[in-house]
Amino acid sequence: MKLHQLPEPLTIDELMSQIHSNSILDYEFHQLRNDFQTFFIDICTGKKNLPFTLDPFFKHIFDVNVYPQRLASFLSAILNQPVTIQQILTNQHGQLVEGGTFIIMDIVVRLANGSIVNVEIQRNPYTFQGERLSCYSADLVMRQYQMIRSKTDSGYKDMKPVYSIILYETSSSDFKKFSDQYIHRGGWRFDTGLQLNMLQQFICIPLDIFKKITDNKSTITNELEAWLTFLSSTNPNRIQAVIQTYPDFINVYQSAFTLRRNIKEVFSMFSEALHILDRNEEARYYSELETKIKQREEQIKQKEIQIGQQEQQLEQQEQQLEQQEQQLEQQEQQLEQQEQQLEQQEQQLEQQEQQLEQQEQQLEQQEQQLEQQEQQLEQQEQQLEQQEQQLEQQAKEIARLHALLESNQSAPIQN
Repeated sequence: MKLHQLPEPLTIDELMSQIHSNSILDYEFHQLRNDFQTFFIDICTGKKNLPFTLDPFFKHIFDVNVYPQRLASFLSAILNQPVTIQQILTNQHGQLVEGGTFIIMDIVVRLANGSIVNVEIQRNPYTFQGERLSCYSADLVMRQYQMIRSKTDSGYKDMKPVYSIILYETSSSDFKKFSDQYIHRGGWRFDTGLQLNMLQQFICIPLDIFKKITDNKSTITNELEAWLTFLSSTNPNRIQAVIQTYPDFINVYQSAFTLRRNIKEVFSMFSEALHILDRNEEARYYSELETKIKQREEQIKQKEIQIGQQEQQLEQQEQQLEQQEQQLEQQEQQLEQQEQQLEQQEQQLEQQEQQLEQQEQQLEQQEQQLEQQEQQLEQQEQQLEQQEQQLEQQAKEIARLHALLESNQSAPIQN
C-alpha cells in the first residue's frame, strides 16, 4: 500500500460541517481556547501529526488489548532485544507517593523474562528530571520485589532489570547540549570497573532532536528510527520511507489515519489530554513554585550569612576606624607641636632676616666705603704715576747735567 492509499484527512469544510452538525461537540469545541481550536483543526485536517505525546493518543495506538504485538515491537526496537509482553501492570502504585498522591506512570508492562518496563511520554520536561527518574525507577524495583515475594520466599536472586523509557516531545537544555544524539542509555556503574548486577536502566529519547537529525533523510536505517518517525514526523517522504522499509507499519498508519477521521473520538481524547495537561501543568506549577520558594529560602539564608559576615566586617571596620581616629588625634597633636615649632622657627627666621638685612646694609655701606677707597687709591696711583714720571724726567735731567759736568771737567782750560 502506498501513502496515498491511506485514509485521507478531512478537509476544513468537512471537519467544520461535522462539528456544527453535533450541538454538544460544537459547544465544547467553541469552549476551547483559540490556539487549541487551531491545533485540533490541524490534527484532523492532516497539517499536524496526531499528538502521540499526549497520553490518550499514545495509549490508544499502543493498546495491548487491541494491538498485542505493537508495543512489544516498539520496546524490542528500543531495548535492542526481542520482547514478549506477559502482563500489563497498573500504572498506579502506592509504594512511593508524590505530593500526597500515588505515583502514576503512563504504560507499565512486565516482560516474559520478569523485567518491568515503564514507558512515559512527555510534551515538556519536568523539573528535576533525574530525581523523578530515580524515584520512578525505584518504584519499579520495589514493585517487582513485592511481586516476587508474594509468590516465593526467594527475593533478590530472581530480580530482573527494570527499564524507565522516557520520550520527550520538547527536550530540555540538558539534552540540547547533545544535539547530535537522540537516544541516551544509562544505568548505575562504578568508577573502579566493579561489576555488580545493578537493576535500574534508563533510556531517554528527545523526539525534537530525533526529528531535526532525521527529517531530511530519504531512508529509514532501523526499526527504532521507523517507530520514532511515526511518533514525531508528518513529512510524507519520511512516512513513505517507513512504509517501504517496514511494510507492517502500514497497519500502524492505517489505524492512526482512520482515527484522525473519527472527530468525536479524537475530540474526546483531545479533551482528556487537555485535562491531563492542566493537571500536569498545575503539578508542574506547584513543583516549580516549591522549587522557587526553596531557592528563595536558600537565598535568604545566604543573604543572612552575608549580612552576618558584613556585620562582622563592619565591626572590624569600626574598630579600625576607632584606631584610625586615635592615630589621627595623635597625628593632630603632633601637627600642633610641629606648627608651634614652625612658628618658633618662623620667628627665628624673621629675626635672622632682620639681622641679614642689617648685615646687608652694613655690607652696602662697606662697599660704598670700599668704592671710595678704591677711587682714592686710583687717584693716588695716578699721582704716583705722575710723580714717577716727574722723577724719571728729573733723573734724566740729572743724568744729562752729570754728563755735561763730566765733559766740562775733562776738557783743557784755554787761556
